[in-house]
Amino acid sequence: MLAVLFHRVGLADVLEICLAARPELLALAFVLYATGQVVSAIRWHALTSGVGFSVPTIECVRIYFIGMFFGLAIPSTLGADGARTLYLGREPPGATRALSSVVFDRWLGLVSLVAIAVVALSIGPSEDLPAPLVSAILALGGGLLVAWVLARPAARLLPSESRLRGLVDRDLAPYFRDGRLLARATALSVGVHGIQIVTQKVLTDALGLSVPFEFVAIYHPLVVLASAVPITIGGFGLREAAYAYLLPHAGIASDDAVALALLWWAIGATGGLLGGVLYAASARPAKG
Repeated sequence: MLAVLFHRVGLADVLEICLAARPELLALAFVLYATGQVVSAIRWHALTSGVGFSVPTIECVRIYFIGMFFGLAIPSTLGADGARTLYLGREPPGATRALSSVVFDRWLGLVSLVAIAVVALSIGPSEDLPAPLVSAILALGGGLLVAWVLARPAARLLPSESRLRGLVDRDLAPYFRDGRLLARATALSVGVHGIQIVTQKVLTDALGLSVPFEFVAIYHPLVVLASAVPITIGGFGLREAAYAYLLPHAGIASDDAVALALLWWAIGATGGLLGGVLYAASARPAKG
């Protein structure tokens, strides 16, 4: 996908656009992005507390950033989620509950992201987007709502020894029961995506692109959903293709769109490298 995109828009042109970005706005974008990741870690900490963990908030932040580091080289969020599960699973009540907190954290993030996309498509300037795309997003939002309502009843139809039934009916049960925890985690999740949308807007300004904030709120969730499909390392190709497909509907040239995609990756990669520093600092020296 990258080869096709760069054949169409020209790698040299894209890099020239990236290098012309305003450095002070790039720095602001990174600060906003890192802030959003800290809020994500606080959301995850709330969810870990809901299933019996007593890990300090700062430790969840550290583990979250280390997970971001591993996510740089593994498709989708698998690396980040695996690292978080392994690190947290060392603490009581163990790996199973750690996995349930990570699974629910991702599920809640996905639901919030799609909800934002649905609201943005409903009230934003979406008339230039292809009708099938708008319909697909609205259908996905409705499907996630139905899945949420039917998750526990459907799980109870599975055999009692089923791992999926155990995950939904036992390990995730605290999240279904605790309305206050769910409301807090949902509010934090919406806040995270709001910060990311503002970060995206800052990046468009850094490149001198005239993109309405309402359209940023539409395309950002769609880009994140596309890059989360676990078929490429770090979402490469899928992310850039999504930008190149969506941004021209707001009057942005394809080379500018791909440059914006690369800058978004660079911001995330910088955060991941910060997690790498934390990982290196916490590595235990070999004995002997």
